[in-house]
Amino acid sequence: MLTHLPTGTVVICQTKRSQLGNREKAMQMLRTRLYEEQVRKQEEEISRHRKSLVSTGDRSAKIRTYNFPQDALLTPHRVKQFIICRI
Repeated sequence: MLTHLPTGTVVICQTKRSQLGNREKAMQMLRTRLYEEQVRKQEEEISRHRKSLVSTGDRSAKIRTYNFPQDALLTPHRVKQFIICRI
């Protein structure tokens, strides 16, 4: 049984007959788990950063809205007025 004190990760391995072989296998498993956790944290940080850069695309974030079924009504959201355009 190996315990990584900073993270509290515990690894138990009893696949081989010798204690030394089990310890080596457990160290390899511990390294793999710590590496995977580090990669997961980095990917999560990148994902969080990307989400902060991308707009949601909802109606409130748009500059203007075209309502073609309603006589081509153009609604510019920045100035809060309606413009009717006949095509």
